[in-house]
Amino acid sequence: MLNWHGAEAAWRAMATLAGNWVGGTANQLAMKEVYAVDDNMFAIMISVNVVFSALWMSFLLFCANHANAIDSKLKADNNGINKLVESINLRDKALSKFKLPIPTLSSYMAIFAVAFGVTGLAHFGADLLVPFFSHHYPQSEKLSFTSHFFWIVIIVTSVSIILSYTKVRRLERQGASKISSVLLYLLIATMGLKMDLTMINDFPIYFAIGFVWLGFHALLILIAGLIIKAPLAYMAISSQCCIGGAASSPIVAMAFNRHLAPVAVMFSVFGYAWANYMVWICAELMRMINQ
Repeated sequence: MLNWHGAEAAWRAMATLAGNWVGGTANQLAMKEVYAVDDNMFAIMISVNVVFSALWMSFLLFCANHANAIDSKLKADNNGINKLVESINLRDKALSKFKLPIPTLSSYMAIFAVAFGVTGLAHFGADLLVPFFSHHYPQSEKLSFTSHFFWIVIIVTSVSIILSYTKVRRLERQGASKISSVLLYLLIATMGLKMDLTMINDFPIYFAIGFVWLGFHALLILIAGLIIKAPLAYMAISSQCCIGGAASSPIVAMAFNRHLAPVAVMFSVFGYAWANYMVWICAELMRMINQ
């Protein structure tokens, strides 16, 4: 007999898992706040994510050792990835001739100013939008439009994408991504403290759901790869960017070729950005099915 927390609690919890497997840890936490997921349910989903993410990455690393043989059997076209690796190699050699600026106090102040400034703007926007939708469109609660954290996530994501097309992106040269990586690992560690693998005995259905989701993900990756004759490296990196995010995708990429690590990071960051929108749609579809 499979234990179940109820359909309402289940779809909300699965929304957090979808957030992690489309974007990353930050997206999972965002969905927890948006859909008010209970801490116990969230701990179950963290455990499901950790177990299957670790198993899947181990499988991809194993496949990396046999990439040439697998690509040969799949009749994959490696011309594109060879050109990509060569171009990245040439770029790295060109950049090595230039010294990157040493981060200064003003650089760090600018990085944190942008981070907290965008966050403050998101809170301000949420304070205006939530009462508006609650008063004029109360039925929009079904779409989470009356959720304060929902608007914070949407505004932060949207403004960050816009800023990436401005001079603010130059903060990357001052170490913005390194600071964000430190904060990301702190977030992952905080979430990991809530993990309890013994929950698999009490709630095996959620682990069964995770297995089905991961199996469906692998099937789609394989079908898409076969259709476009993509090499195994592309399939593995794109998969890990979803299941693992920026924290682990470069590891898988480097198992195939060290020059592919920047590609994995770029894909992961893109996943972080669009996941908040796509997972919200996924969660609302699950809400509709539950009703």
